[in-house]
Amino acid sequence: MKKYPLYQHANIPTLKELVAFCAREYGNKPAFQYSVRKTDFVIDYIQFKSEIEALGTYLLSCGYQNSHIAVYGENSYFWILTHFSVTCGRNVIVPIDKELSSEQIAALLKDSECVAIVYSDTYADVIHEIQSMELEIDYINMNTMPILVHQGTELVRQGNRDFLDLDIGKADLASIVYTSGTTGKSKGVMLTHYNFCSCMRGACENVL
Repeated sequence: MKKYPLYQHANIPTLKELVAFCAREYGNKPAFQYSVRKTDFVIDYIQFKSEIEALGTYLLSCGYQNSHIAVYGENSYFWILTHFSVTCGRNVIVPIDKELSSEQIAALLKDSECVAIVYSDTYADVIHEIQSMELEIDYINMNTMPILVHQGTELVRQGNRDFLDLDIGKADLASIVYTSGTTGKSKGVMLTHYNFCSCMRGACENVL
């Protein structure tokens, strides 16, 4: 079998540096396109970075520092924004499988020691069931995300650099992803920033 050379890509160690790299390299090119109630939205790389910084600044201002925060919902721009804003603020994201029951989700929230869960309104009924279990956890509806981004933007404009100046190490924990649990109890797999970035680089080296 013929061996083809790998495509060369920058060795980026953290998700925060990845966001900065993409903003520099791709600027105003579209990063995400999505529709809400027949209205189309296009987010470029610079705006994506800006909104990550805004939401990340807001979360830090609320006291979420070195915290575990779950994200629960369908694939969406706000899901992605939550993931990067949490991880790039030296917090840890815990993605929750949307097919799980409220009891299973509550168990994972306890096991992962989450202090907050960001959720889509699509699954508000499940969240209401979890709230009735009286967990010591904060609930953040994705519908409020534009407001939170605006508040974070104002904090940055006023000189808050807590998020912007935060150093992230490649060995810092970024995410806890739970296994399907098909052969037993679900187990949390700990992934660092470099775990994500090395997989990204490996994929890009093989696909143009």
